[in-house]
Amino acid sequence: MPWRAGSCTMPMTAPNPPEAWPQTLHEHRRTTGSRIRLLFIFPHHSNRTTRRLIVRSTRNRNGYNGFENASSQILIASLGEGQARRETGCAPLSSIRSSIGGFEPEVKKDFYKVSVWSCLVACLALGPLPAHAAAPVYTILTVAGNATKGYSGDGGPASQAAFSNPCKVAVDGSANIFVSDQINSRIRQVSAGNVNTVAGNGTAGYSGDGKTPSQASISQPCGLAIDSSGSVYFSQTDSTNSAVRKAPSNGNMSTVAGTSLGAGFSGDGAAATKAQVNAPVALALDAAGNLYVADTLNHRIRMVGKDGNINTVAGNGFAQFSGEGGVATQASLNSPQGIAVDAKGNLYIADTLNQRIRMVSGGVITTIAGNGTAGFSGDNGLAVKAQLNYPKDVAVDAAGNLYIADSYNFRIRMVTPDGAITTIAGRSASGYAGDGGLATNARLNFPQGVAVGPNGTIYIADTQNNVIRLLTPLTDGSGFPPPTSNPPLITSVVSASACGAFSSAAPGSWIEIRGTNLATTARAWTGSDFQGNLAPTSLEGTRVTIAGQSAVVLYISPNQVNAQVPVTVSPGTQQVSVTSGNLPGAAYSLTINAAQPGLCQGVQIAGTPYLAAVVSNTATYILPANASIPGVTSRPARAGEVITFFGNGFGAVTPGASQGQIVSQLNQLTTPLQIFFGQAQATVQYQGLAPGFLGLYQFNVVVPNIPDSDAVPVTFALGNFAGAPTLYTAVRGQ
Repeated sequence: MPWRAGSCTMPMTAPNPPEAWPQTLHEHRRTTGSRIRLLFIFPHHSNRTTRRLIVRSTRNRNGYNGFENASSQILIASLGEGQARRETGCAPLSSIRSSIGGFEPEVKKDFYKVSVWSCLVACLALGPLPAHAAAPVYTILTVAGNATKGYSGDGGPASQAAFSNPCKVAVDGSANIFVSDQINSRIRQVSAGNVNTVAGNGTAGYSGDGKTPSQASISQPCGLAIDSSGSVYFSQTDSTNSAVRKAPSNGNMSTVAGTSLGAGFSGDGAAATKAQVNAPVALALDAAGNLYVADTLNHRIRMVGKDGNINTVAGNGFAQFSGEGGVATQASLNSPQGIAVDAKGNLYIADTLNQRIRMVSGGVITTIAGNGTAGFSGDNGLAVKAQLNYPKDVAVDAAGNLYIADSYNFRIRMVTPDGAITTIAGRSASGYAGDGGLATNARLNFPQGVAVGPNGTIYIADTQNNVIRLLTPLTDGSGFPPPTSNPPLITSVVSASACGAFSSAAPGSWIEIRGTNLATTARAWTGSDFQGNLAPTSLEGTRVTIAGQSAVVLYISPNQVNAQVPVTVSPGTQQVSVTSGNLPGAAYSLTINAAQPGLCQGVQIAGTPYLAAVVSNTATYILPANASIPGVTSRPARAGEVITFFGNGFGAVTPGASQGQIVSQLNQLTTPLQIFFGQAQATVQYQGLAPGFLGLYQFNVVVPNIPDSDAVPVTFALGNFAGAPTLYTAVRGQ
């Protein structure tokens, strides 16, 4: 969900490590339904004043319109900005603040008086969101493929077999899995854990009609659909052999759409076997037995009726976006690559290059997910306002939940019938990891297929990993996994991953505790968890102690807890323990230093990690001139201007911080701090805790006069401590 002020938008992003600072906004929203966040860019300095912010409630049926109602939450961030994290593989400034202790008191009235500092010049608000049911939590497991590209394994365990670019996946009523093994020119079936070829002889081509399916040559199979008799419909997508074919469970191969003339467009209103199609990437069957074809490079959806005739049901053949709210056959699609049909006959289209999911109901087409801009944003908000990134497939279950293979976001996303979207599998970067754990911690690699299985299961064609993966719900839809009888087990503790991820910490540092059975729920703190300005030390029965002292708890999940080292903990080797419910876990040793400082990273561009920084008194990010992040206003810093950035673990301040209390004064560092841009030392105007937050350090710094560069190393020295790692910023001109 972007943060907005007029035309200004900022995506919410976060770093790559698992569940880094609360992982998704749905943990925030599970208890509230709607929320507001206010962004304050801090002043030049000093005189304290009291300002009144008027928060009025406005709402319309489609979601974002105005500010929040009295059930919302508000984030107060004087001398700084406050925003929630979102995990997408980078962490612009918007990710840093609430991920490291932003205060979220509940709005109890329509008018909320806030004590802030002078010169607050920016206020960003996220409009209201209807309350949504929590999405299920899933575990993930590979059920077919050994993650090695190739062909092997027929007749044996599917998990030991090799696949090559599995394009789509389908599941029949008996939970048999069908895979279009694209580069291997085969359709393969997984039954009772074993894999076999059901169509294709492994030689790319177009032959074998009238013969058994295993004798036929097929070419670049992709789309799949299974009818009630067990017959497999699949599409061939190459330009020479574009067609849709049928492999009966008992019978001979046949063509149901397409001709030997190759790819093209012709034949509407007549027999489908005399028509041309062009790279038909996806198929779907409705309850009446009509076959829908995503005729991808014809930019149409076509239907082969039970009478064998073919007709266009959506798309006018022009590769563009048009026709919203009008007749589907007059609308424009752009390379649709996924389709699904629900029990009511509504047709869902992954309009891939338009970055949307569209629905045809009663012949009228509308967008139900995606705002048309490629990217990632919007989880736990309205799906029509979210960004998708080359959605390659779509599936729908009996309850009307929609599942999207958001391919270039490396995620599977779910849209509930009330129009809310969330991620149910995958993270910000591609890879192959996470089996046996929560699906939102796993890595996918350009998934192109998604299918609904029995008992709430979801199957994924994890295409570039060459595997099929299974999502199994941990819940009945309540959003939380069932209680466990196993005690918490800590496997690692690091300081905040956006700000160094050190293996030691300091008093007041934010840390990430990772392991198993750490909690039975997944959520971050909310305003109702606070007692006045005092932050919670327990969430849903999960508690953390460090050196025998209760720690503030910001976020919990079964595999990660984010907590703050109490400011009163002494340096030395200290014991960290987690208790979940009445189950205490074994202690974990953590080294506490007087300081363990790290600056907070923002985006990474071409492998270069950039400092999370803004121009003071603006919402403008500091990035290279050629940086292009959708919705983000950015530019290089200029010599002589003041910019602001943030850190974790910088140690003692004066006056001293109060344990667990939101900062309400200027608590400045007691240890001398030097900040360098390259070899040039910068003037530091403010160095201390960020008021309105807990444990977050803020630095207002004058940019020195240095040569222009898009990669200026920013380093620091805190007393005798030389800071690491090195981050970069961009400086051009004055």
